[in-house]
Amino acid sequence: MNSKRLIILIILLVIGIFGVFIYRYFTERIPKYKWNESYNFKSIEPYGTQFLYRLLNEDNNVKIIKKSLVTQLPLIETKANYFFIGNYFSEDTADIKQLLSFVEIGNKAFLYTKYIPDFLWKNITQYKVSYFEKDSIFATINFPHDTSSLVFNYRFFKEDKIYSWNFVDYTFFTDTLTLQDNFIPLAYFNDDICYFSVKYGKGELFFHTIPLLFTNYHIIREAGFKNAQKCMKYFNKGDIYFDEKKQFLSDPAFFKTSESSPLRYILSQKSFRWAWYLGLALIIIYLVFRSKREQRIIPVINKPQNTTLEFNKAISVLYYQSNDISIIAEEMMKMFLLFLKNKFAINVELNKYNESLELISKRSEIKKDLINEIFTNNIKTSYGDKKNKENLIILHKSIEYFYKNCK
Repeated sequence: MNSKRLIILIILLVIGIFGVFIYRYFTERIPKYKWNESYNFKSIEPYGTQFLYRLLNEDNNVKIIKKSLVTQLPLIETKANYFFIGNYFSEDTADIKQLLSFVEIGNKAFLYTKYIPDFLWKNITQYKVSYFEKDSIFATINFPHDTSSLVFNYRFFKEDKIYSWNFVDYTFFTDTLTLQDNFIPLAYFNDDICYFSVKYGKGELFFHTIPLLFTNYHIIREAGFKNAQKCMKYFNKGDIYFDEKKQFLSDPAFFKTSESSPLRYILSQKSFRWAWYLGLALIIIYLVFRSKREQRIIPVINKPQNTTLEFNKAISVLYYQSNDISIIAEEMMKMFLLFLKNKFAINVELNKYNESLELISKRSEIKKDLINEIFTNNIKTSYGDKKNKENLIILHKSIEYFYKNCK
């Protein structure tokens, strides 16, 4: 097997391993379920409401409203129920008037939603009812005359995340709504109100501020099932009019939110997904072979030459030609004083060196006389005969002795 074929096989093997890695990477990160809050009664996704729909349909006859309430919600006293669950209740004045007329004659309406339009509140109470939000991962639900608590979490894909749980302020509810308009608390979120009712004519309206608790993800769990049972006990035994139209309009996916993207759709379809992987592999192959052809010649870089010796020779010649030993003596003393400063932390001034002799001798463990000799020789060399090389040699030997024997 020649080297060129071996290189090709190695490249193909690397591409294959890379393709498997990409496949595993994306398959682990593509959610098996859609985690948007659709509240669709036909959906088995985590935040659909198919299981809730089945519970409602066990003891009651559920009728689906697909059009306007004006045309499909009958105004007859049959002890019936209107039910809506979704992100928000759309503000359609004609539908709201029809709903209130339906309740007024003796029926019940259940609105499990995060937001209620002001027009509906204005027909029920003179006060503006505002929903507040609290951001947390978990929510604790309690019921009147029940000491047990139900704990819920918000899950997105593979982990629990912070969620905005809606509620009505407890103080406002008890001091204003309960006293003035006979609002009745039915469930508590922490210390505030999340489920309550109010009389309207012969019937009642029920509001729940956290519809998330009734989705498939929670209903199949013990806490969610108990919560649904306690909230559904207020239903009349008659028909349930399940509003699908307003539920559809409250689904964020209807408005094409950032939950979806072209790439997410491509990776969610098997054929498109493999076409995407194949395209990536071909691009990588092209880049590997194309870059090999187009790579420019690598220039030859010469090994750096050591010119230290030449530099030293040039400096020596300059000093020799100057015929002045005081210049060399000055450089030697600079190096000596720097050595004292770095090794022994002693700053010495040449004109006051006598003050430092004792300290230098103590720290270097060199006799004081020898140290004094260094400074004396320096004076002789600097201020004596500048052509007498003997003084420079003596100074050099004294400093070298110090370097070799100091501690």
